Amino acid sequence: MNVADVKLLLNDFNSILLLQFVMSIERFWKVNILNVLAVTLECI
Repeated sequence: MNVADVKLLLNDFNSILLLQFVMSIERFWKVNILNVLAVTLECI
């Protein structure tokens, strides 16, 4: 295993982490938006 292989592995790992991060943020926002809508509807 040489340096290039390690760099490739690290790049893949970072991409996966970034994807996980973005997906968790999206999920978090969807839940929050739904909560805000529910509260808003209750207040009306």
